[in-house]
This record gives sequence, structure tokens and C-alpha cells, in this order.
Amino acid sequence: MKVLFLGFANLSVDLEKYQADGFAVWTMNDFYQWFPGLKPDMVFEIHKEGEIELSQQQGRFQGDYKQHYNESGADIVTRFSHGLENECDVKLDVLTKTFGEKFFVGTFSFMFAWAIQMHFKQIAIEGIYLREHSEYTTQIPGMLRNIYEARRRKIEVNVIGGWENTWLSLAPTIHENWKEIYG
Repeated sequence: MKVLFLGFANLSVDLEKYQADGFAVWTMNDFYQWFPGLKPDMVFEIHKEGEIELSQQQGRFQGDYKQHYNESGADIVTRFSHGLENECDVKLDVLTKTFGEKFFVGTFSFMFAWAIQMHFKQIAIEGIYLREHSEYTTQIPGMLRNIYEARRRKIEVNVIGGWENTWLSLAPTIHENWKEIYG
């Protein structure tokens, strides 16, 4: 079993190639703005409705996000109920037991935990860049920790575009306690 973690920093991802190669497509948040018409297998939405409303004011989650989620046909993995048709509770306590600690620092952390729990053999990461000098910079140590944990469990992890090397070079400069940020 193979899965693509799809972010929005690269809008030219060849999704048809991934799907033809047997990858499930997992994405997050307001994917429908970036990939209109995408029918992902799973969408991860870890934010509370109030946080989404704030994001809407900042230009994200345009339109009726619940309608987009429901129409996608995807399973929607949530931490907080949004009243969606295909909503699945992330079951944080179960995921934490799987790893022995909380190390959830962003939506991708929940994606990793879910993939590990489902015994995927390969993870490809596209469009999740965690660029320096952005709000996501502090998530870099957590991303590296998630990659390490997956590999420790014999899952092949491919970070497309050389971003893993960038994260490795930036990680020593980041002084953030990443544990339990989203736990």
C-alpha cells in the first residue's frame, strides 16, 4: 500500500501518475482551492471550526468548506467534529499509544500516524515545503521526527524536490519544543 501526502506548494503534481502507480491520495484543509475537482481518498482536517473561520477571513477555505468536503467523497479525518458526512475521529489517544508519545506538530503528523497505523509500505510527500521564515518553520523538527518514525517502521518515505535535505540543514537552528503542539 502506497500513499501520497499532497500539500499545496507544488500545483503541478502529476496526480494521474501517482494514482496509476497505485498511490492513495491524502490531502488536507482547503485542498479544493488548490486542486479543484480532486477526489482524494482522505482529507485531514485537524482544526476547530473557529480556526477555520479565522482562516476564511485571511482568504483560505473559500466557499462552503463543508460542502466541498462532503462532495469530495473522501473520508475526512478530524480532531473536532464538523458534522461532515464521512467524518472519522482521529482518536488521538490511539495514535499516541502507537508512538508512545505525542509528536503532532501539523496536519502531516496526523497523516504519518494514520499511515503507520494502517501499515502503508511507502509514503511520498509532495507540496509540503515548510519554508524558512514562515509559520511552518517550527514544524520542521516534527516533520523530520515523523519521517524517522515511519522509516524506523520500515516504511519507505520519499520527499520529492529535495526538501528533506533543506529541513535537515534548517533543523539545528530551530529552537522549538515540537512535542504536543497539536496533541
